[in-house]
Amino acid sequence: MSMRYAAIAIGLLNAACTAAPAPATPDASTPRADAGPRADGAAGGDSSPGRDGDVVPPPITIGWYGNPQGASSLANTNTALGGSGATGGTGYSNRIIFPFSGRLVGVRKYHIWTATPTGYHRGDGGTVEYRLTTDDGTPAHHPTTEVLARTGDIIGAPEHYAGPPGPIDNPYGDDDNFRRIDFIEPVDVVAGVVYHLTVWNTSDDPSARSVSMDDFVGGEGGRAAQLPTFTDGNWGVLYEQDGAWTERDTFWMIGDFYFADGSSWGNGYMEVSSTDREGRVYTIDGDLEVREVIHVSGGDRRVTELAVRALRVAGDAPIAIALRSGTDVVWSGELASAAYPSTGASDVALEQATFARVAIEPPVTLTDGMDYSVELATAAGTAYAIPGLRDGSADYGFSAASTFSDGHAELREGGGSWTGWTTWSSADTDVQDLELYFVVAR
Repeated sequence: MSMRYAAIAIGLLNAACTAAPAPATPDASTPRADAGPRADGAAGGDSSPGRDGDVVPPPITIGWYGNPQGASSLANTNTALGGSGATGGTGYSNRIIFPFSGRLVGVRKYHIWTATPTGYHRGDGGTVEYRLTTDDGTPAHHPTTEVLARTGDIIGAPEHYAGPPGPIDNPYGDDDNFRRIDFIEPVDVVAGVVYHLTVWNTSDDPSARSVSMDDFVGGEGGRAAQLPTFTDGNWGVLYEQDGAWTERDTFWMIGDFYFADGSSWGNGYMEVSSTDREGRVYTIDGDLEVREVIHVSGGDRRVTELAVRALRVAGDAPIAIALRSGTDVVWSGELASAAYPSTGASDVALEQATFARVAIEPPVTLTDGMDYSVELATAAGTAYAIPGLRDGSADYGFSAASTFSDGHAELREGGGSWTGWTTWSSADTDVQDLELYFVVAR
């Protein structure tokens, strides 16, 4: 995983955000150099007027640093007409509020087509079209039919599909489930304005030919509990059925947005395990420990709290925390067992995991260019499941600016050497991050 500065910008769906008027024509179509997402979670840039006098919110004074996403599982939305489950229409949408203004060129999403599990697709995947649309301005913030930019029809499934009536012709690369797709014409977007990235099944028979969009789903407590640093609404996932839009209120977007000046923004994590399997969840238990290794970039950060997502499986000892600079402990603390739900389950159900926060007293300054680690352990007889999120910038084309690329997760057993997490069959990888973040005061 790249050690370059990166972050996911905080959501800004609030009273200062407005529905998008017709195609954006801001005064400056290129973002300021300092106006991108920052690793402390604040949207960059100063408070400034948008179009028609709308005001972009000023930077927040308390932010975050790390990975504040409490994902429990991947979950798909099928674009099939009459699809199974909660969906059944041909439209899908992500609600988007950009943290800076700029000229938007393209997107990268997670198509899911697979020949094995059912429910992800129908037939050969058909065709879909991406469209950037305006918001309806209602409290529900649904898409309108006003199209600001579009991609034209693209093939929904990977090129290596070989079943009937295939194989199909798809020119988008080796892993087409994660391909970048550009708009026919770029479009200028404005910070703080509500937009929608919609995806429509444009196949000749959408009931028989479809592909799904994959996103994250949280657990108990919904987005407020599992996406704690985000204002509710940004990165929302919706689906259309019979002309009406419905919010999937525990879902949030996987996706990247690309701008003409080379910058990008979005959510580049693309995988989480829903159970304790395949090395994407580890259980600290008195023998096994985990940590997030961090190389600070983008400036110093004065951190006042630490939040860790976990699930208590057994016992009642706390999670012991050591924040180290090199081998030196610069702060230590603990998270009480009462802060975490207990399941007693051997097959961990991560939808019951939650974030808990502990004060860092006195506050610690994480210095730009220095190496740190956050180590998590517990006593024998107690066990906590600690999930990881997979960084899509390493293997799947997502931007490092859309993940916490300052860090990665490691583990050790019995006081031995630290190694990277196993990811599927690959041992000692650096593509996982703990669901962990600092609160930053500025």
